[in-house]
Amino acid sequence: MGIELQLLGSSLVALTSRTLRQSLRSYCLPTFAGASIDHLQVVPGAGSLNPVGSDVHVHLPVDVFIVTDADLVAAPNSLPNGTTTPADRIDFVFRLRVRLAGQPRPDGRPETGSVLVFEPMEPDLGNLAKQIGDDAAKVRQQFKASLPAPEVDLRPQLALLGMPSVTRADIVLVNGIVAVRFGPPGALSARLFTGQQWGLFVDGPGVEQLLRSRIEPRLKQRLPLANVTAHYAPSGTVPHVDLALEMSLSVSAIKARVVVNLPCDLSLVPGLPPVLRATINWSTHVFANSIFSIFEGIAERFVEDAIHPADFGGQTIGDHLFVIDNALPAIPLLGVVFRYDSAFGSPDGMTIGGAVLIPGLLEPPFALKAGALGGPTRLQLCSKQARTGSGAPSGEPLRLDNTLSYGGVVISGGGKLCAIEVRTPSPSYAQYIGPPGAGTVLEEASLSVAIPYTVAGSMSKPMTLVIRTPRGVRFVDLGKAPKVVADATGRIEGARDFYIKDCLNVVPLDHAGAGLGWGDEHVDIDVFKTRRLEEPDWSLYAHASGGFVVQLVRANGLDAGELLRFRSATHAIDVVADGVGRAVVPVIFPLSPTMAPALLVRANGRSLEGHVGVSSASFEQHLTLPGRLMPGFATSASGQAHVPTHGRDGRVVHTVTAFGVIEQLQRRDGEVALNPQPLPPVERRRIESQLNPQPLPPVESDEHAARRASEAADRAGIHGIEQVVLVPGFASSGAAVAIMTNGSKLLLDLSRGSARVAGTFEGPIGAVHTAGPWAVTAARGQTAVFRVSAPARQGGGNRIPEAATPRLVEVSLASPHQSVPASALASVGPEMRPIRPAAVTPPLT
Repeated sequence: MGIELQLLGSSLVALTSRTLRQSLRSYCLPTFAGASIDHLQVVPGAGSLNPVGSDVHVHLPVDVFIVTDADLVAAPNSLPNGTTTPADRIDFVFRLRVRLAGQPRPDGRPETGSVLVFEPMEPDLGNLAKQIGDDAAKVRQQFKASLPAPEVDLRPQLALLGMPSVTRADIVLVNGIVAVRFGPPGALSARLFTGQQWGLFVDGPGVEQLLRSRIEPRLKQRLPLANVTAHYAPSGTVPHVDLALEMSLSVSAIKARVVVNLPCDLSLVPGLPPVLRATINWSTHVFANSIFSIFEGIAERFVEDAIHPADFGGQTIGDHLFVIDNALPAIPLLGVVFRYDSAFGSPDGMTIGGAVLIPGLLEPPFALKAGALGGPTRLQLCSKQARTGSGAPSGEPLRLDNTLSYGGVVISGGGKLCAIEVRTPSPSYAQYIGPPGAGTVLEEASLSVAIPYTVAGSMSKPMTLVIRTPRGVRFVDLGKAPKVVADATGRIEGARDFYIKDCLNVVPLDHAGAGLGWGDEHVDIDVFKTRRLEEPDWSLYAHASGGFVVQLVRANGLDAGELLRFRSATHAIDVVADGVGRAVVPVIFPLSPTMAPALLVRANGRSLEGHVGVSSASFEQHLTLPGRLMPGFATSASGQAHVPTHGRDGRVVHTVTAFGVIEQLQRRDGEVALNPQPLPPVERRRIESQLNPQPLPPVESDEHAARRASEAADRAGIHGIEQVVLVPGFASSGAAVAIMTNGSKLLLDLSRGSARVAGTFEGPIGAVHTAGPWAVTAARGQTAVFRVSAPARQGGGNRIPEAATPRLVEVSLASPHQSVPASALASVGPEMRPIRPAAVTPPLT
């Protein structure tokens, strides 16, 4: 018997082209002397097939766009020459081959299946090889290594069609159709029918064996003397098998021949999963040498009693009529759907197949916008000011040491952020860039730049960088931070002061109850409406808007077991009050001047007024350090932070001064001075006079506290925890989030020395290590450093009095591009009043 997987050559080229286009959006292109590959573009509608031995090669032409270093630098913040006209064309090659059981796998182990391999080859660089020179061989290998090599094991399909083991296979190209052939070679022929872009073909003997394998074993158990025959005979294009059972019976001198006909029509029934259906209309015939018909009746009943459709996995649908369904396994290859639509018969065999559905690919055009470094700016939070007063903005003068210069870069259609190369004033300025993370696959990315004005005010050159993505390389000029003039007291002129009202306020609900809300009352959005929750990666979330705010809402006087529900654009939290009516809800908001609605309510609709106290901690992004975060983060009494990381140069301890300037890098082999820009003499003396190397008394590290929390949860019988994350800024509050091995999150209450599941938590959260005025978090191979405004001790915070006048406030919650919550409630009592964001002028311009 023989089985073939056939596929239209045009479909193979199309799905290969899509795969290559997708791969090239996430592949960081090689560079060479004096120039860069800006991007590669697969030529649309082009491609060819070429048989090579027992394989088939797919060739795809790709245009190469090259930008010289001179043209790149000559076009700051704009399109350099070479990005619109291809400089050359290269040929990418993929080999379609079969790897059988016993043959070596890429890891060296023997293969155990029958695997169809889609293997990238080294591309033909053509004339580009001359321009690259000695690095051409290296570049060819890099291209090959960067592309995926998908595989699909066809054992389920082959076993279903009666071929559990394969010893021979080859791939041929016939009449524009690629045929993967298993078993002895047969005549080369196109086996696809009208409407089929792909198909599994099984020859006549194979179709016969397919039916015999389901019927004969159980029949032989009940009628061991029976002889089973099968003959494939299609009726037009309907696959048909004449299956018959024949046996002899004798009683004394009476002998009879019994024939059971089981004619079978094969058809395909679409569905999930689709099934190959065999419909069998059977009948029994007795031919005896006796004149007594009663003997024929006895023989017929004897045989019919031995036939039970359930024995064959069949289902009776009528008198002497039953069906046998065989589920058809999917073919998982390159994200393409090989749909089962039809089963057709021909004199040679049967073809099961249908359409090839190639999903679309989002390919937005590449664009980059740069926002120049601005003048001195300060951000103030209502929650921070409320600890010592009414929450109104501070009247403290704006100085170099409490302001920053902000800039930024917005990338769209980049596919992936490959590299950020700071050219001027010096590479050390990379510490002030908050990227979404090198190697992140993102069609849209934002880079925030925040430079302490103690550094920015003395810049001698503009800040320039080269940004590399698979879809373009650009030279970015952010300019210089504007010069400022300080008076004798240190006050600077022309600074901007932004105030974010993140204080919590009572929100009246339509049923006379009251919840706690963030937002403005004019938005026509119900935050409890069921939608898909946008949950970005934590490191992206922490970077996206320059930091985040954590508020710990403590509720008292509730009913035991009562449910509190919180919804925002990025988080959905349900918390159950403990036995004495207490509940703690950790709330996280982006530190952004654009806000989205959020609401906390009692599920029973009653008011929260007079039951809630709130503490806040803000984490303002300060800088990003190279290398992944290592244990040992600590601060000194003077406010210096010592941040250990591990990068290309091994383990490094970065020292961040109280003013946020990296003054030195301490390494195992000594100390290396690092001054991003010389500070003015007066400012340097001010910094040095405040530095105190004496360490603070030892305190429990966040890592140790998280480990203790995980152990407490395990003792309490809460199993399947992958990581316990303490609520940032509130490590000693007893509130933590357990990230489970299945990806879900549970809110834990550890306040009484043991652990209990207090609720569920959806949305981004990650481990943040806090020490003194600084905090750090891992940021995809880098380390983000935040300046912290810690919460008031002993559970202080903003108490909302019962008599407070209900009002809604402006507050930064989320980016306007983030959707409203996902896992919302089906109903939360009477309808709630929606809340809206207010327009706030962003500081990052």
